[in-house]
Amino acid sequence: MRPSSGQLGVLYRCKKALSPDQKRAVVEAMRATHGVSTRHDRKAVDLPESSHRYERRQKADEPMIEALTALVERHPLISF
Repeated sequence: MRPSSGQLGVLYRCKKALSPDQKRAVVEAMRATHGVSTRHDRKAVDLPESSHRYERRQKADEPMIEALTALVERHPLISF
């Protein structure tokens, strides 16, 4: 028996995979809750060591935004 077209969406619906940030949070929660080593936690959520240690750098966009704002003030027809 074939499922109706309305049921197909339910049968083949997949959850989106976790992002590295979310996996990092899961690893930390597992360590705190279960006391398992970081290596085992990372392996359980398929998170490479380099992704676990990665720290994002903040973008230094402020000087560019100030320059564009000054340009818009001098030339009102230009905007961003």
